[in-house]
Amino acid sequence: MKRYILVMAAACVSMASANTDGVNIPADFAAGDFAYQNTATGFGDNFNELNGLFLRSNLGTIFMGATANLEQNNGNRIIIAMDTKAGGATQMPGSFGFTSGQGHLFFGGGFAVDYVLHMNIFNGIMYIDLYDVQGNNNMYLGGTQVNGSGGWDPGQGGMQPGSAAFNNTNTAGVGGGNGMDGNAPTATTGFEIELPWNLMGLNENEQFCAMAYITGGDGFFSNQFVPGIGGGDNIGRNNYTQNSYVCHTLAPEPASMFALGIGMGALALRRRRR
Repeated sequence: MKRYILVMAAACVSMASANTDGVNIPADFAAGDFAYQNTATGFGDNFNELNGLFLRSNLGTIFMGATANLEQNNGNRIIIAMDTKAGGATQMPGSFGFTSGQGHLFFGGGFAVDYVLHMNIFNGIMYIDLYDVQGNNNMYLGGTQVNGSGGWDPGQGGMQPGSAAFNNTNTAGVGGGNGMDGNAPTATTGFEIELPWNLMGLNENEQFCAMAYITGGDGFFSNQFVPGIGGGDNIGRNNYTQNSYVCHTLAPEPASMFALGIGMGALALRRRRR
C-alpha cells in the first residue's frame, strides 16, 4: 500500500512540476483546456499577436498560458478576463485603471467577468495586476523580466520568483492582416502564470472560464481575441461582444488527491490479499 500511495504522490508532483518559463506552452497544457486564434493580427506580426489561451489546474493552483508577442513601452497590454463565481459583470469596467476606456467590450453566452488579469511590458519587465471586478480593487502581483533573464519585482498576493514568465521571441503563429489564419498552433512561446486558488476564492470541481485579448492603453482593441473573432479588422473603439470562452473544471485539492490515493491503495491491498 505504501508503494501505491508513493506512486500517486509522485504522479501529483509530476503534474505540478511543468516549468513556468514561457516556452513549450502547448506541451505544458496538453492535459488542460485551450483555444487557438483564428485571425491574422492587425497589430503587427510578431509584435502584438495572441495565438492561444491555455488553462490547467492541480493541487490548489490555477495555471494560465498564452502563446503571444507583446510590444513594450507603448501601452499595449494582454488582458485575460475570468468568470470564476456567481455575479460579475457582462460589460468590461471602463473607468478603472488599466481597463479605462474598455467599456465597449461586452460578454455574452452566460459569461460574467469577476477578475481581470493585466500584463504590460515596460523597459524589459512584464508587470502583472489582478483586478477584482466585484470588489472594485486591484492587486499588483509582481513583475518578471522578459525572456527569462531571472529578475522579479515582488508584489502582493504571495507570488514568488518563478510564478510567472514571458518569452517574447515568437516568430511563428499567425501572420499580419485581418483574414482567417490557421497558423496559431505553431506558436509555442509567450506568457505563463501560476496563481493560488485563494487569490480568487476558487474551489475544486468548479468551472473556471476565461478569454483573452490585446488592446492599446487607450482602449483601442486589436483583432487579437482568443477564442478568435473569425477574421476581421481591429475592433478599435467599436462595441464588441465576445460569445465564446475557454472553460476548465478545477482539479481536486491535495487532501482530495491524498484521499483518492488512500482509497486506491486500500483497494490494491484488498486485491493482493485475495
